[in-house]
Amino acid sequence: MVVMAIVITCTQCVFAQGTQPETTQSATDADIEAMVNGKNPYTLYKKNMIAEYCFQYKGKQISYMGGPTYVQQIVSDVKVKNGQLVSFVQHAFFNKKHSPSKGISAKFKEFTFPTAIDTAGNYRWAHNILQDFLMIDDRKGYGVLIPNDMKLGMQLQCSTIYDKTKNGFGAIINLETTYSDWQVVSEEKVTTPAGTFDCMKLTGRLQQKNNGINPNTNEEITCWMARGIGIVRYETISSSDKKREPVILYLNSLEQR
Repeated sequence: MVVMAIVITCTQCVFAQGTQPETTQSATDADIEAMVNGKNPYTLYKKNMIAEYCFQYKGKQISYMGGPTYVQQIVSDVKVKNGQLVSFVQHAFFNKKHSPSKGISAKFKEFTFPTAIDTAGNYRWAHNILQDFLMIDDRKGYGVLIPNDMKLGMQLQCSTIYDKTKNGFGAIINLETTYSDWQVVSEEKVTTPAGTFDCMKLTGRLQQKNNGINPNTNEEITCWMARGIGIVRYETISSSDKKREPVILYLNSLEQR
């Protein structure tokens, strides 16, 4: 299972140089937005869209890592930068009673994860909802290049995300999350409480290293992604779990605010 850290400060996520897909220099902002909308990429990108997720383990709803039961991804803003459409996503956390989680710092409400999408509908996946339960001082890199034209058998370009955080004692924690062996394995319809979606099924691996007190982790990932949403269902199995029971994240609701 992914290592989490308790932190007390954060700054706004920024783009790492050299991690964006191709840009279109001659198009206007309106042109770029129209081209991205026409592609309808595999990510949540339209302003005021809210995707709510729920956690499950062994067939039961759970509070993930002792924290939230429900997590919302909210597109707070959309802007054109460097020839790409950038979707800014914020998180909201809720407990089992669907009330705002009191144990999570209010600073999470200020934290924004940007996704830069090029006019072909490609983007570099640097924001994984199961990875981002910590507040990050600095982030560089990306995990997987998600193409708009995913096809069966396609091997996806993978890389490493570098995060700097602080724990509850103010110590610096450096995290390296490396994605590897990601590929497109099938096309499937996936039904969740939010509806039925046409998805591309991806599998891959994830390894996280850190200089903190928590051990390094290795995970096997299965992920279903739909256009205009991104993750519909996500399963992760830790290499340390001998029973091979996945933690499951699934789309609980989808709405326009």
